[in-house]
Amino acid sequence: MKTRVRLRRPVSVGLTALVVINLALIAANAAGLRINTTASMPEGIYRLRKYEAGPIARGTIVAVCPSAALIAGAAPRHYLGNGPCPGNVEPLLKHVAAVGGDEVDVSDRAVSVNGRPLPNSGRVARDCAGRPLARISAGRYAIAPSAVWLYAPVARSWDSRYFGPQPAAGIIGIASPVLIVGTGRACSS
Repeated sequence: MKTRVRLRRPVSVGLTALVVINLALIAANAAGLRINTTASMPEGIYRLRKYEAGPIARGTIVAVCPSAALIAGAAPRHYLGNGPCPGNVEPLLKHVAAVGGDEVDVSDRAVSVNGRPLPNSGRVARDCAGRPLARISAGRYAIAPSAVWLYAPVARSWDSRYFGPQPAAGIIGIASPVLIVGTGRACSS
């Protein structure tokens, strides 16, 4: 009987902690907050405000639902968590590096927008799990008016340097940092 009591207490505490964490996440979402734990953007809390159609400035941090083609490649590798986007995936949280009319030059060494290199924008051959990483071809890309180039200033960020521009129509929110506790990591641990 004592063994049963000893096991019940840790299990009960663990389940209570999970319930509290899930309720906190639900409350944060309802309040327009996003808790980012991904490796490619600084970890912390971001406030999301709904994006209304219109021009978007370079440097803006956005929450964007990935395209169906991007989801198809990311889902088998578990790159995206569960969320409100089509395909039941979470939106990407990235900076807008280029907008319609911009020219983006991509090489394995760096990505440049209108001739200006982006910091930490080189590409790697393998993802954090050691699997070959699919990527777009090196070259020059003219960004269409209906597209954005997504970027995060972390060397191994999974962003447009690998999958190309994304439809601007996928932007669901503008993100502003509220409480940042990290700087982004090379790989999730």
